Amino acid sequence: MAAARPDADATGGAGGPGGPAGPGWFCPRCGRREPSAGSCPEDGTPRQPASTRDLVGHAVDRFTLVACLGRGGHGDVYRAIDPRIGAVVALKVVPSVDAAALSRVRREAQAVNRLGRADVARIHDCGALPGDGAYLVMDLVEGETLEQRLLRGPRLDPSEAVLLVRRLLAVLAAAHAAGLVHRDVKPANLMLTADGRVVLLDFGLVKFVELAPTLRLTATGVWVGTPAYMAPEQVKAAAVDARADLYAVAVVLFELLAGRPPFVGGSDFAVLEGHVDQPPPDLRVLCPHVAPALAAVVARGLAKDPDARWPSAEAF
Repeated sequence: MAAARPDADATGGAGGPGGPAGPGWFCPRCGRREPSAGSCPEDGTPRQPASTRDLVGHAVDRFTLVACLGRGGHGDVYRAIDPRIGAVVALKVVPSVDAAALSRVRREAQAVNRLGRADVARIHDCGALPGDGAYLVMDLVEGETLEQRLLRGPRLDPSEAVLLVRRLLAVLAAAHAAGLVHRDVKPANLMLTADGRVVLLDFGLVKFVELAPTLRLTATGVWVGTPAYMAPEQVKAAAVDARADLYAVAVVLFELLAGRPPFVGGSDFAVLEGHVDQPPPDLRVLCPHVAPALAAVVARGLAKDPDARWPSAEAF
C-alpha cells in the first residue's frame, strides 16, 4: 500500500507524527519496539521481527501494529497497542484521503462517539500518513463477524435472523436520529460478541472513501460501498440518506434467510446492475418455510425507490 509502506523511513520509536516507523523488533504483548532481538524488559515476552510484507511490527503514530486482522478494498485493519498506556485498539490504514476528508471524518467520529452505545464501535482518533493515506483508530471488538458466522454455518433459522436484524435496526435508529448514515452495512461490519451484542463496525470509514478524490464512481469506475449490499441510489452515485442503510439491512436479512444475497452475478458490475434494474428474487420461492409476512417485510425493504421502502429503522 503506497500510503504506508513497510519499508518507509523510520521517524523514531513512535513512528513520528503519523507515518509508519521502519523495521525493527517488537513485543507482541505490550507493543514496545526495540532495534534488536531478545526478550521484552517489561514482560519477558520474546520479541518478534517487524514484517517486511505488511505493517505488523511497525508503528503508526503512537501505536505498534501487532497483528493483521483483515484486508479489504477500503484498507487493512490491525490489532494495535499504545505502548505508553497498554491500550489495545483496532487501527485501519486507508489509502487516498485528503485533509478535507480527515476534517469531516473527525466531526463524524465525534457524533458517533456521542451516541454512547455499546453496540457501536467508537472512533478514537484519525490522522494522515505520508503520501495521501490515513489511519483510523477504533474500539477493538472481540468476537465473530456475521460474515464469518455465515461461512461457518449452519444457516440461522428465521427467528434468529429476525432477532439479529432487530438489534441492528436499534443501532441504526439511534444513529439515524443523530443524522448519521453508515453507508456500508454488511455482514463483515457486524460483530457478534460472546455476550450477545451485535456491534456495528466502521462508522466513519466510508466517509474516508466517499470523499477521496481518486475514488469517485463517475470518474474511475470505483464505487463507494460493497456491491452486494448497495442501494440503487448508491450505485447511481445519487444522494444517499438513512434509507440506503435500510436497503442494506433488507439485503442482509434476505441473505440470512436464503443463504445468499438477492443479487449475485459473474462480476461486481452485474450485481450493481441487478440492484438498479432487476426485481429481487421471490424469497418464498428460495425459502418456502419463510412466513409470507416476513417475506413482505423484506420485499418492501428492497424497493428500488427509497420512498417505497420502510421510512425508518423503527418502522422496519
